[in-house]
Amino acid sequence: MTTMQMVGFAGIAPEVIIELKKGRTRTLEFINAQNVISAVSVNVDDLIFVSTISHEDLSPGDGGIVATVTATSTIMQRMSSTAPGIYYEERERLLVRLQMKFACTSHIRKILERGYCRVLIVEVAEYSCPRAK
Repeated sequence: MTTMQMVGFAGIAPEVIIELKKGRTRTLEFINAQNVISAVSVNVDDLIFVSTISHEDLSPGDGGIVATVTATSTIMQRMSSTAPGIYYEERERLLVRLQMKFACTSHIRKILERGYCRVLIVEVAEYSCPRAK
């Protein structure tokens, strides 16, 4: 069996993966630092691995899907909070949106790179991906 290396995303809601498996294009908005770091490293037409398993628990044999990235956007979002007469706080957060379409199901053969502030790179078992470009 051959394998493919790709960027991985972990901790994704099962409902999102179900929607993608139905063939619907969906846009995921990442604010989790670990997924943001991975998301900024991908481009349109890249294949990515998406799993419901959390980053800490991800291991070889865990299943997920392979999806094709169809659009990307990076946004700096400004948020503010106030307590009248006490303080005014303004914060910014980086969020990344990836639009994707289901390609096939797969599972992790090997985790090649993982860690805080590092892109998650996985090796997945290569299956026939008729919807992949």
